[in-house]
Amino acid sequence: MPYTYNEHQHFEDRIYTLQRKCRTFLRACTILCVIFLPPVFAQTSSELRQIFDQQNILRYEEGASIYLDLLQQASTTPLSEELHQHLRLLKLITPTTDQIRSSLDALLQGTGGPADVIALVRWWNRQDPVPSTFANERIIEHLSRISYAFRHYRHQRSEFGVDARGEILIRLGWPDTQRELKLKNSGLYLRPVEYTLTRNEFWVYRRIHQDAHYLFVYQSKRRGYRIGTVDDLIPNKYRTRQEDAPVLLKWLDDIYQQLSVDHEHYGPLFDTVSDYVSIASSDETRPFYFTKQLLRDARILDNFHQRSRSEHVPISDTEVGRSPVSLRPEIRWARFLEPEGTTRLHISWMIDPKSLRPGRRVTRSLRKNGAQPTEDFLLTAYLVTRNELSAPSNLRLRQYHLKEGVNSPFDPRTWITRWLYGSINVALQWEYAWTQLDSLNNILPAAKLGFHVQALDSMAALNGDGQSIEMSDLLLTKLDEKGTPNRNAPIVKAHWNSDDPLGVYFEAYFLRFNDREQTSYRVSYEIQNADGVGEPKISASTAYNSESSTIKEHIVLDLSEWQQSQLVKLTIRVTDNTSGATVERATRLQLNTRK
Repeated sequence: MPYTYNEHQHFEDRIYTLQRKCRTFLRACTILCVIFLPPVFAQTSSELRQIFDQQNILRYEEGASIYLDLLQQASTTPLSEELHQHLRLLKLITPTTDQIRSSLDALLQGTGGPADVIALVRWWNRQDPVPSTFANERIIEHLSRISYAFRHYRHQRSEFGVDARGEILIRLGWPDTQRELKLKNSGLYLRPVEYTLTRNEFWVYRRIHQDAHYLFVYQSKRRGYRIGTVDDLIPNKYRTRQEDAPVLLKWLDDIYQQLSVDHEHYGPLFDTVSDYVSIASSDETRPFYFTKQLLRDARILDNFHQRSRSEHVPISDTEVGRSPVSLRPEIRWARFLEPEGTTRLHISWMIDPKSLRPGRRVTRSLRKNGAQPTEDFLLTAYLVTRNELSAPSNLRLRQYHLKEGVNSPFDPRTWITRWLYGSINVALQWEYAWTQLDSLNNILPAAKLGFHVQALDSMAALNGDGQSIEMSDLLLTKLDEKGTPNRNAPIVKAHWNSDDPLGVYFEAYFLRFNDREQTSYRVSYEIQNADGVGEPKISASTAYNSESSTIKEHIVLDLSEWQQSQLVKLTIRVTDNTSGATVERATRLQLNTRK
């Protein structure tokens, strides 16, 4: 019988475990073969290039696999020419302060080992922007950019084999706007060929940051295109000869006018030049001094922009997973210890349906592309468990039909994952869409509206060896009818009203028994400003005795005395009176007051 969707009915745990584990097993075998049997790799470098140079989309996933196989040979010297080139190109998209850069540099210098190769593979798996698919779309995007850059922006004398345009393309992708500046002033257009601009291109990435704009200027055949400024477009002779100042003024007016159309950074400079040109002056020396001052001001502004760009523009950017509507689920997680010593992970999440309404501009754009808007939405949530290489090993999904659209009630949901140990790596993915019916009247996703991924990488499992006291994370909850914390009603939101009592649930493990075969412990808590400044505003401490080495505690916090809305830090500490050992956990919450 085909599936049907009732209100909030979901399909849970459609797990592709076997496929994922087989894929992970084969990948692990591949790495072991690289370490111990390097000659087994027979893929040719030309095959990888051909897939992307020929834009053979059907083989892109295969190309990404070949690329990873190629990288896995990086600890075996000597490196092939193409492998060395790909390692160099990775320097463009890896931060200099990141640990992966150390592994990359070691591999390039021939001093790296299998651990560096594994670190590189793990890093690439964590870059995957769509963890719910078999393919690593970020690798495919990276290789597509490299292929285009080498076909259009190749420069043999560059460290990376491409000029500055190619480097930016590999880092950030294709620009939102791109133009070549040309002299359009009719008074200059009719003059001799010397009144032409150096070859140039102006790229703007508005989707990334307002500082992400680049003016590329052709330097010479030897140097190619470099990132430059308007100053680099002006021949020296027009800056030094007073009689050429009127021509220079027209140049600047024309250049800044075109640049200001594409980016507001150049607006003030264009206004300054335009205002001056519109005012006639009988003093023939004034244009010369004005242009000198203007170029000095422009250099100061350009220097400031370069510093700002280095601070705000990321080292790399992906266009995979961009969506018309910003989707920002709220999540909280807590780890608990199972009796056999493994960790159980609770990840609670929620989405406010009112935030799912697409704007008019988005709706119009999707309509133009043939989409049919609907009042209801189909929300899909994925939980992807990753292995030690951060490659997907298990996938679960749930789908929710929001029949009433933005007015649909939607309570927090919780993923529970068991039998975890060592380093925990999981990724959560959400997407929602308008709906459509298939031939059997099943509800299916239509035009995708929102998409979001959040990774929880390198989270340590709880220590279950029993040698020392251990504690779960703090689970914030609402209260049930009896006024006690309800573990089935977790609080996910980042903020809470101080007038409402707050429930906290936690567990502690491996308390020591005293001479009376009891455990004796003290629970203390404190709430203070998140910045840690000043004394705790709320604190308490209570002693307990128990017959068990594992305790499960509930605390109800009365926050009505809180006077000021601010981000607070809640810390709960458990002290074992028998052994003297102490363990604590903390969480943060935006506490709002109505006073």
